[in-house]
Amino acid sequence: LNEGEKDQELVYVGLCFHVMKSIDEDDAVEHSTDELSQKIQEYGLFVKNTLQPELKAAVRAREKVEDEIAEYDTLRQNLDLISSRYELVDSGSEGGSLVTLETQTSESKEPLEAMVDLGHGLLYCKAVVDDPSMIFVDVGMGLHVELSLHEAKKFVKERISQLCNSVLPKRADDAKTVAMHLESSLFLLESLGKEARKQEEA
Repeated sequence: LNEGEKDQELVYVGLCFHVMKSIDEDDAVEHSTDELSQKIQEYGLFVKNTLQPELKAAVRAREKVEDEIAEYDTLRQNLDLISSRYELVDSGSEGGSLVTLETQTSESKEPLEAMVDLGHGLLYCKAVVDDPSMIFVDVGMGLHVELSLHEAKKFVKERISQLCNSVLPKRADDAKTVAMHLESSLFLLESLGKEARKQEEA
């Protein structure tokens, strides 16, 4: 946990301890209706202003990673289609570190035509790529790097693996943790509400 997550965890644990301690002491100390109303309001604001926004943010963060994985997977499929028009020829040494591109047929020398997304899947335009053997790939942090098809396919494969195996599980765990905190807090609020109703009926 980073410092912000540790602080939030401490606040949540302190809140739960305080509420449960109040409930456990019900037999020894009878809380007034005003005290219960104040507690319900205090914890209700904590749920509304802290936990619910954090849950929404955590879910959005998880969905953002899922969208990024889907975009890279679409790019991978497109790279496979482009690569089908070319032949990867190993022209390096025994290690095969140098890879060049050679056209398979005369038709593959034709420019590549594609529909390009200009913004959030709402607007597209037709684009013509004279030499599709080199492409620009979003590598994160708003940076785009020109890569060969071979380099791009390798990068996309590694990026998808990283997102699926490292980033997405962390985002999913964060969302699950906040959801559990929210569920527990709602249970505590319900317990306080029951205590308030008992006093009203007494």
